[in-house]
Amino acid sequence: MGNYYITNTERITNEQWNMGTIIRTYIYRYVCWVGNAMSKTGQWVFEMQEDASQMTLEEFIEKHGQTAKDVWHEVWAEADYMEMDDGA
Repeated sequence: MGNYYITNTERITNEQWNMGTIIRTYIYRYVCWVGNAMSKTGQWVFEMQEDASQMTLEEFIEKHGQTAKDVWHEVWAEADYMEMDDGA
């Protein structure tokens, strides 16, 4: 073994350091993944809102499906509210 000797305490400290590095790496990867997923989701919702403002309900459903029709109704309800608000 020579003059180099690792005590149990030092070994635990090294293991803890390595575990911390692994955990930090996974946290970083998770945060990057979530950020990327949220960005894509935001872009998708923005695209649907933009389409809703320019399409009829039938066109919108044909492109985005029945499950997204609430987005169309929300966009048009907001547009109606804004129109009413301008007249006051």
